[in-house]
Amino acid sequence: MIGHRFTLTGFAGALCILAMPATARAGKDMQQRVGVGAQRTLSGANELHVNWFLDTRLSLGFGAGMDVYRDSNNGDPAGQSAFSFSPSVFGWFLRTKETGPVAANLGVGGRFTVIVHGTPNDTTVIEPILEIPVTVEVYLGQHFAIAPEAGLAFRMNVDGNTETFNVSADGGSGPAIMAGGSFHFYF
Repeated sequence: MIGHRFTLTGFAGALCILAMPATARAGKDMQQRVGVGAQRTLSGANELHVNWFLDTRLSLGFGAGMDVYRDSNNGDPAGQSAFSFSPSVFGWFLRTKETGPVAANLGVGGRFTVIVHGTPNDTTVIEPILEIPVTVEVYLGQHFAIAPEAGLAFRMNVDGNTETFNVSADGGSGPAIMAGGSFHFYF
C-alpha cells in the first residue's frame, strides 16, 4: 500500500523536474512566493501542502490529508481511516550559492500535526503530535523544490490509546526520531 503512494509521488516529481527550464535560476528571491505540493510529515501523515514564504528567512505552511488503510496484522477485513492536518512555521538560516539551476536552504521548523483515526469499531482516536524537523529544501530551477527532513516527533497520547497505527509512530506517548519529506511547485 505504501509503495503505491510513493510511486505516484515520485512520478509527479519526475514530471516537474522534466518540465523545468534548463536556464532557470534556482529558488531566486523566495520572498512572498507560494508553493503547492505534497508532504509526508515526520509522524507519517501524507498530505497536500501549501507553503508561503513571508520573507526569505521565514515560511508558513499548512497541510491536510486523508488515508484509508486496512490492518492486515489482526486479519480484520474492515478498513481504518485517518484524517490529518498540520500547520507549520520554518526559519531558514543558511542558503547556498546558486550552482547553475540548483540552490538549497537549511532550516529548522515546528509543526503541530493532528491525526484523527476512525477505527472499525466506530471509535475515534485523536492523536496530536509536535514535530521539530530539520529540513534541506533543494531548489531545482525557479519553480520546483524537494525537501527531505528529519527530526523529533513528540506523540501526545491523550486518549490512553496503546494501539499502533500504520500512519504514525509506535503506540504510546513520547519522542521518536523520524524522517519525512516534501516537494513543491512555487509560483
